[in-house]
Amino acid sequence: MAKKWLATVLLSLVIFIFALYTNNFILYAVSYAILASAQLALSSDVEIAKKFSSTVIGKLISLKYNLIDLTKVLIFLMAIIAFITHRDFTTLFYLIYFATMLLLVFLKVPFERLILAAALFSAGIIGNYSIAVSEKPLTLKALMLLLVNSFTVPSVLYLIKAYREARGKTFLLTGQIVAIGLILVGLFPIMGAIAFPAEIYWKIVSVLGGLIVVSSLRYLLMTLAGRLWTTQMYYGDMLYEAADILSRILQQENIVYSVKEPKSILATLGISPPQYEFIISSPFRAKIVLRKWIHRARVRSIPMKVGEPGLVISIMPGPKKADPRFKKIVAEFLERLNISSLDWKT
Repeated sequence: MAKKWLATVLLSLVIFIFALYTNNFILYAVSYAILASAQLALSSDVEIAKKFSSTVIGKLISLKYNLIDLTKVLIFLMAIIAFITHRDFTTLFYLIYFATMLLLVFLKVPFERLILAAALFSAGIIGNYSIAVSEKPLTLKALMLLLVNSFTVPSVLYLIKAYREARGKTFLLTGQIVAIGLILVGLFPIMGAIAFPAEIYWKIVSVLGGLIVVSSLRYLLMTLAGRLWTTQMYYGDMLYEAADILSRILQQENIVYSVKEPKSILATLGISPPQYEFIISSPFRAKIVLRKWIHRARVRSIPMKVGEPGLVISIMPGPKKADPRFKKIVAEFLERLNISSLDWKT
């Protein structure tokens, strides 16, 4: 069991030494990724139980988790060594990144929830510092700080959310955190138009920024007021399955409802994602919208769908103003989809 782990660690160290010599950002990433994958080389608890006698199973499982913890510490030590050697933004990025990851993982936060947020947080810290010490004009500095913090602030809020949820407590919805980031993004061109009134470019882009601010602020206020609640599954093409599950639950509860599908030209052409709108009319009034979340990206300047689609669920009203029976129905629906209902139940 430990042989595969040791071989993977040694391979990672060899690449890391070469990265240290060349100070190559990509080689650092490869060495860290290989070292992180060393945990996958360890046998699962079930495999250990099948292969070994009962007298040593406990010791081997304990050894496995000790090696996993050692792997995490090794990654952090490598990041420290790289930073001490070069003292630049590349190595500082990895140092902040792994320090954040290591701290929260040891606090029992699932590491997969931290990967992107910790990277944005690390990049944001470096971005804020580099802008603050630069010799650019104060107005330009303020604009750049606003733009950088449009992803730094949401990443900090998401890390707090992940930590609190690991403790069984609630925080902001993911959609609310995204809305805060979008408000900051939208304010960037608006403030640019104010700072540089002679530039027509800023005035044009500020119109788009204003639309982003208004729509994001509307969503934020609606969720904070309890009139709207949202959640999402990033991966899992479950729109039709979710609609079927919700229909069955509503029928079992003898709820009077209707279902609407979008019939617009955009939906027909496949530009607007498919969705189902469940409108409940009795014994209470509520609405549940299920929408397929299609991930898009530009590949060689061509817009394309990327990866497996996800699912976005919008519920009106939110848990603060919902009928007790409706709260129970939604909680059951979320649990059947294997979505945490912690935020909904509070």
